[in-house]
Amino acid sequence: MRVYLTIFILFYTANTFAEDYEAYSREDALLKFSPVLSILKKSLETNDIKLLNSIVSYPFNISLPETYVAPEGNVRFRWLKVKDYDDLKEKYDSIFIHSIRSLVQCITPNNMMYDKNKGFSAAHGRIWFFDIIEPITGIRKYALSSISVNPKDSKWAIEECPDIYK
Repeated sequence: MRVYLTIFILFYTANTFAEDYEAYSREDALLKFSPVLSILKKSLETNDIKLLNSIVSYPFNISLPETYVAPEGNVRFRWLKVKDYDDLKEKYDSIFIHSIRSLVQCITPNNMMYDKNKGFSAAHGRIWFFDIIEPITGIRKYALSSISVNPKDSKWAIEECPDIYK
């Protein structure tokens, strides 16, 4: 009897936490994500760092084209972490270079990959928007979380948006 009661209690409590973070269907995710992408595009068109800040998740991870050899012998890309709004203002021009601006111009919600456990990505992971829950407010939203900065134009973007890259 104790075993059955224990299993019932474990099963019951496990289900009560399930609704805390439910994965969106692609259609629902697109409805929630589209305004975030619009804000990114507008903020880059107008160089409005405050507007951009409203959709960034900190620490904001930036992958750089430079590589190094790790102690275990693997070649790795250098990373930069943008810690806060002041750090974003300072590094803005070195992050949002021409190739990134062109990539953002090319992105649409429909040509991005959707991972129900992570969020949206484009250009084979060159840019990521994670599905997050704000720690202070508890609000769930999509936020810009990672960009791979490379001065070369993305092959993905050139194929997806040939008009931009003529």
